[in-house]
Amino acid sequence: MPYLKQYIILTSVLTILSAVVFNVFLPEKLTFAVYLVPAVFAAVSLTVMKIMKNPKFGALTKFSNAFMLTNMAKLFVYLIVFLSLYFLSGKNTAFAVYFLAVYAVFAVADTAVLLKIFKE
Repeated sequence: MPYLKQYIILTSVLTILSAVVFNVFLPEKLTFAVYLVPAVFAAVSLTVMKIMKNPKFGALTKFSNAFMLTNMAKLFVYLIVFLSLYFLSGKNTAFAVYFLAVYAVFAVADTAVLLKIFKE
């Protein structure tokens, strides 16, 4: 998995950056969920990449169907994770903004990796 290194670096950078930002600007809003979110995103993204690259899965459906199916499952997982962590963190608005920012970063990274994989 050549994209594993990219996701490890991205997850590490996001975790360190978020810890610094929350410690400096919002220390009262810092919860364990802030450290957990990038790891969850990386795990889900790597799982989706592994499924999309599986030859059996690709042979059963067209790329567009497989892409839509995995994205629907990924969004459902993200919704469950967001709702559970949001309510566990006390309906923290800063956490909600942070979650959406991490989602945007991983959405761009997922798209770049998928384009690289399927150009090969």
